[in-house]
Amino acid sequence: MKLDCLFTLQSLLNERFATLFASGTNLSAAQTLHTLVLTATSDSLDGFWAQIQPFYEPLTPTFQSKVRTLNDSIVSGDVTPADFAEYVKLLAASLLAA
Repeated sequence: MKLDCLFTLQSLLNERFATLFASGTNLSAAQTLHTLVLTATSDSLDGFWAQIQPFYEPLTPTFQSKVRTLNDSIVSGDVTPADFAEYVKLLAASLLAA
């Protein structure tokens, strides 16, 4: 289950990276998204999995919406997580605030 979540997040980040990179419109955001994909590990979910799990199992519209919003914030430059662990921390905080 935790690995499924990791794969889902990596896939969504990679998809957004590929779209931005192909368009060439926001290469800075594309680089940030790519860094997140490259630093993603299941260990990054440790400590936050208990908070994220109720929104992921089963996959809820809230989870999908919060991931989309966080990714949009990265693209707009409002948030720049240094690595995947920080991304997960931001996602967990967003989910808990829902």
